[in-house]
Order: sequence, then structure tokens, then C-alpha cells
Amino acid sequence: MENYEDWKDEYYNKEKVNLKKFFTEKDFQIMTKLGIKVKDKTYTESEFENLYSELLSFYNEENDTSNKKLENFGVKEEEYKDILEKIQTINEEYNF
Repeated sequence: MENYEDWKDEYYNKEKVNLKKFFTEKDFQIMTKLGIKVKDKTYTESEFENLYSELLSFYNEENDTSNKKLENFGVKEEEYKDILEKIQTINEEYNF
């Protein structure tokens, strides 16, 4: 039974990610400016993918005319790219 508990703990930790481990308070503030609600909990793979999709909706090509431009939300491109890099780090570490 002890081996099962070890396996369960390891599996549980692989399937969930605590965003506070990767993001700073400023990162959370930037996401809030973008209208992305970040829950104060660990994220499952599915929830994390939804968060990633929301962030990607702000990625703009040069000729993009969408209303979701970073400057409309008071967010600098460098800040946004920093968050995307952290998302990529999470993807690699957790193999999402």
C-alpha cells in the first residue's frame, strides 16, 4: 500500500502545476490587466492549456487588426513575451 501512495503522490504532482512557482506577482497583475482570471490554486493540464490559449489570443501578427492588442490593455510586449516564455518552461517541465 505504501508504494501506491508514493505513486499516487508522484502522479498527482505531475498532473498539476502551481503557477506561483513560475510566475511573479507582477506576472499575475499583467494577466489581470489582460482580463485573464488566474485562480489561486494548482492547475490541471486542461486548465493550464485554457490559460495558455487565453494568453495566445493576445499574440498579434504585424498586420493584425484585432481589438486584443497589448497596448490597449497597458501591457508592454516585453512583459507579455516574458509570460509566454514562462508558459513554455512549464510546458517543457510538465510535458504538457
